[in-house]
Amino acid sequence: MTFELLLNDNINIENVKTFTMEEVARHRTIDDMWMVIDGLVYDFTNWNLHPVGNKILLKVAGTDATKAYRKSHSKIKISDEIQEKYLIGYISN
Repeated sequence: MTFELLLNDNINIENVKTFTMEEVARHRTIDDMWMVIDGLVYDFTNWNLHPVGNKILLKVAGTDATKAYRKSHSKIKISDEIQEKYLIGYISN
């Protein structure tokens, strides 16, 4: 599956950047929190909507958080609203 299939219709593909896991790994603090879910890179630095708080997100910050996300959210796709606000790119192969 290509990352384009995971994007909602409101995302302009020209604004989606490519990152490496090494780049994502540099963003793992509460003040700079990126993570990968399903190959897409999200910047959740300013997100404070998680029901149990951002400390749970901090545990997977700077990593591929897909497995942790699926463990709690099963097959739920990231909502369009969250994707539009926090998606910054995708992982290059």
